[in-house]
Amino acid sequence: MRRVFNAACGLILAATLTACGGPKEVGPGDSLLIGEWTQDSPISSAGGAVELSDGVVYYAEDGTSRMTAVMSLNAPELPESDRRYRMQADVNWTLDETVLTRTLGTITLKPETETEQSRIIAQQYEAGLNQSPPVRYIIETLDESTLALLDPDTGSTLRYTR
Repeated sequence: MRRVFNAACGLILAATLTACGGPKEVGPGDSLLIGEWTQDSPISSAGGAVELSDGVVYYAEDGTSRMTAVMSLNAPELPESDRRYRMQADVNWTLDETVLTRTLGTITLKPETETEQSRIIAQQYEAGLNQSPPVRYIIETLDESTLALLDPDTGSTLRYTR
C-alpha cells in the first residue's frame, strides 16, 4: 500500500504541478495556453502502480487552473471497488518563457465506489498531496491545438490537445 501511495504522489505531482523559485507574474506569450486541454493518453507511474486518465486542465487568464482526472490504483491487494477515484485540483500557474510553473492549491479525491476503505485511501492521498511542493515543466510544444510538457525530473512528456 505504501509503495502504491508513493508512486501515486509522484504521478499526480507530475501530472498536475510544476515548480521553480518564487512567484512570478503570468508571462508573455501565455495566450496560447489559456483554455481547456485534454490529456491525450493515460499517464502511468514507474512500474504502473498508478494511472491518471480522462484528464482535463483549464488554464484561466488570471493564473489559476482547474484539473480533473480519474486516478486508478494498480493494487491487486485492494478490492476492485477501492481502486478508482475522481480527482479535482485547483492549481496556480505562471509562465516564464518556456517554463510552466504550477503550484497546487487543493486537491480532492472522491472514490468512484464509496466504501470505508476507499474513503480512507482518498483521505490519505489528499493529505499527502495537499502538502506537496510545486513542480516545474518545460514547454516542448505550445500551439493552437497541442501542448507538450517535459518533466525534467522524470524525462517524460505529458501531451494534451484541444
